[in-house]
This record gives sequence, C-alpha cells and structure tokens, in this order.
Amino acid sequence: MDIGTLATTNIIVLIVVGVVVWGTRKWWSEWIAQQVRGDVEERLERLRFELRQSESEIEVLRDSALSNLKTTQAALTQRRMKAVDDLWAGVDQWSQFNGTLMTMALLRSDAFLESLEQGDRDSIHFAEEMLKAAPTDIEDVGSIARSARPYVSELAWGLYTAYLSIFAGAAITARMFKPRGSNVKGLATKSIDEILIKALPDQESYIRSAGSISHYHLADVLRTRILEELQKILAGKEQDAEGIARAAEIGAAAAKLREAQDRSEATGGKDKLPTERG
Repeated sequence: MDIGTLATTNIIVLIVVGVVVWGTRKWWSEWIAQQVRGDVEERLERLRFELRQSESEIEVLRDSALSNLKTTQAALTQRRMKAVDDLWAGVDQWSQFNGTLMTMALLRSDAFLESLEQGDRDSIHFAEEMLKAAPTDIEDVGSIARSARPYVSELAWGLYTAYLSIFAGAAITARMFKPRGSNVKGLATKSIDEILIKALPDQESYIRSAGSISHYHLADVLRTRILEELQKILAGKEQDAEGIARAAEIGAAAAKLREAQDRSEATGGKDKLPTERG
C-alpha cells in the first residue's frame, strides 16, 4: 500500500470516527436532555397536581369559612335584634309604674313634704290613699332585659339603667312610706338625681333645681333616648367614644346608689340615703 492510499484510508477512518463520536455525543446529549426533561416535566406535573389539589382544598376552606362567617353574622344580627326587643320590653314593663312615679313626684314637693313632717293628718291621709293605688312590687320587673346587655350598646344599657332607677326608686320609696306614716325621711334622694344627670347631661340644671320631682317628666325623655339608641343598633351604627364614656359615668353613679342601699340594709335601714332637703 503506497503512502497516498494509506493517508486516504487514515483520513477516511478519522472522518468516520469523528462522525461516530459526534453522532454518539449528540445522541447521548439528546438522550440525557430527554431524560432530564421527562423527569422535570413529571415533577412539574406532580407539582401542578399538588397545587391544584391545594387550591381546591383552600377554596373549600375559604368557602367554609365564609359560610361560617355569614352564619355567625346572621346569628349575631338575629340575637341583637332579639336583644333590642327584650330591652324595649323591659322599658315597657317598668312603665307600669308611671302612676307610682307621678304619686311620688307629688309627695316629694317641698310644700307637701313640709306638711307631712309637721304631722298634718289630712296630708298623711291623702298620701296614704294615693300610695294604696300605686304598684310597688318590682320583683322580676324588667328581668327580660337582663340577657340583652351583651348585645346592645353601652349607652343603650346605661340609659336603661337610669330609666329603671327612677321607677324602682319611686316604687321602693312608696313601699317604705306605707308603714311609716308621717316618717318621710328617705322619701327623696339625690342618688337617683346623679344617675339622671349622667344619663341626661343636657337636663342637669332642671334636675338640680327640681330634684326628684323632675323624675316623672324625664321618664318620657329617657324613653325617647333609649328608643333612639336602639334604632342606631338596628341600623348597624357603631357606638362612639362619647357614648361609651357617658355610659361609664351612668354605671359609676348607679354603683354608688347600690353601695348606699347595701349599707342601709346592713344597718337595718338606719343609714339613710341623703335627702334632697339635706
């Protein structure tokens, strides 16, 4: 074999080997790429499936949460509406003592108190006859409203507290007076006046000048204010800071009255509440 033929053969062999190596490398690269691509696609598909499954679970949880929220809100709204009804029913129950409140407003006038203190028999007889017709049993009155407290605004409950205070005060005072004849100590107190001043600050001058005689006239004012506050609750209006502060002041004044009553009961009634006449 001559040199030319050998060279040609070597060149051909090199070309063939190069082609084979290049083809093998290309095939191997494509095979590896396909394997990697297949593995990646498989993982991506698995990830997509898991994501779709997670999204489905999240959607179910979201729908369930929204459904529960709507159910809770509906139940809360319904409970608030019932609380409004119950509180107003309590207002109506206390209004049965309007006659007692009017009687005590009359008996608490300065002129009448003076005649009673002087032992005027006609005045005493008139007072006793008036009190006979006045209801004084307040047991369980307004109890329907007690469960409404967590669901109504602080101010609504505060105004209701002031409302029941004037009627309960009149009934208790009337009941205390019956067996005592002309003993009028405790017929009128400043404690309830202070509750009313906190509940109706715009009426302070009238309350301080008229004292407990103002209670009868202010009962209707309180009733109207309670109704307005309940209407705000039904309209979904939030309680403002001023209303919350005023409710706290009413509660504090009512607490002082209860403390005074507790002291009076503990001493057998000897520790009287301060009277308007000093």
